[in-house]
Amino acid sequence: MISRRDQISSIILEKVQTSKNGILVDVIERDIISDNISYDDFYSVLIDLFKNGEIGFIFEIRCPNCGDVLGSFCSIKDIPEKIQCYTCNRLFIKSLDLEDALRVYVYDKKFFRKYRKRMCGHVRFRTVSDAL
Repeated sequence: MISRRDQISSIILEKVQTSKNGILVDVIERDIISDNISYDDFYSVLIDLFKNGEIGFIFEIRCPNCGDVLGSFCSIKDIPEKIQCYTCNRLFIKSLDLEDALRVYVYDKKFFRKYRKRMCGHVRFRTVSDAL
């Protein structure tokens, strides 16, 4: 008999592997959370898959005002404290806007390893010091 964790893990991996450009964590969460699968179980398995190197994360920042992509980062730590949007000139401030502006994508480990530098190199923003 397959364990509960293995069942959740296989569902997550199937969704990630069938997405060509990664999939939002929110989409997986919405599809997988049910009366039998809790948020705690889902996120626990998701983190284990990351720690085991089976999936990777990309952190995309969108302008809280216009929704334009400001940049993609491999780590939350890499996100600058201030970013100015090229489209609407709104100033993104990490400590204030992160929750509303952050989208987390999950990638298959093979795809992630092959394209990680390109995905994390996608930065379309200017920091405040660049803008001044």
